[in-house]
Amino acid sequence: EHRHQAEQTYNFAYSCATSGSYRLVICDEINNAVHDGLLPQSSLESIITDCHPMTSLCLTGRDFPQELLEKVDIATSMTKLRHHYDDGFIAHRGIDF
Repeated sequence: EHRHQAEQTYNFAYSCATSGSYRLVICDEINNAVHDGLLPQSSLESIITDCHPMTSLCLTGRDFPQELLEKVDIATSMTKLRHHYDDGFIAHRGIDF
């Protein structure tokens, strides 16, 4: 079920990223989906290489594949200092899902 949802979401994001209709496409936590085996790394590479030149693509999540670093314009590594999860809050509607 998770893999199916990840694939559906990826297909939507891919169509947005490659269409030229959007200036910004954010794929929140896509790196985790690849790392956890919900999406193949080749999908991540495809959305990067096929992205429309006028579209900025933001890929978030941990464990971005080192082999793809040369294909992106900007890469940032962030470390959590504090998160509401630490206080027992799992997710907020409209923010985390």
